[in-house]
Amino acid sequence: MSSFRLASLVLLGAAACHGGTRTNAAADAALADASRGQAGPARLPLVRVSDVDLPGGATRFDYQDIDRTAAHLVVAHMNDGSVLIADLRDGAVLKELEGIPTARGVVAADDVGILFVTSKPNQLVLIDSRSLSEIKRVTTGAAYVWSEGSGAWATTDAPKHHVVAIDYGIKLNILRNLVDHGCRVTVVPAD
Repeated sequence: MSSFRLASLVLLGAAACHGGTRTNAAADAALADASRGQAGPARLPLVRVSDVDLPGGATRFDYQDIDRTAAHLVVAHMNDGSVLIADLRDGAVLKELEGIPTARGVVAADDVGILFVTSKPNQLVLIDSRSLSEIKRVTTGAAYVWSEGSGAWATTDAPKHHVVAIDYGIKLNILRNLVDHGCRVTVVPAD
């Protein structure tokens, strides 16, 4: 186990979740301001809230997001090829999802209960935020031109706009509608 300083992350995470365990008056004041929507003056240096032991090496905890609904901090541990999910209330590591090479982006879509993680080679990993298990992986592949419309609103005019869509699991109907509305469409991988 390595120790990773979560001072600013736990502080921000607790503010985002409007709660959490705090042990310092300066941290309490910052969280109170944040919960009232008042930014207030910057208080530097940051105050250490706690140290949390995390699995793996102590390198490349590059990308994080907060799942506000579950009060979880989702961390891409890029060099260890894993994603860590920590409880913001007590700092406990709830799950380490291994086998996610070079995780380079994390987004918690708490409105749909899915965590999205971009990974090499050309993959998007979908994780259920409730069970903390992998749902599936979507291959993002190489860039391609989409030219098929639905026919419902088709135009015969030459394309006026060039739309570049980033494929994070794009819906084909969106691409068809763009073509129908006179757009030239290029789809690129999320990676």
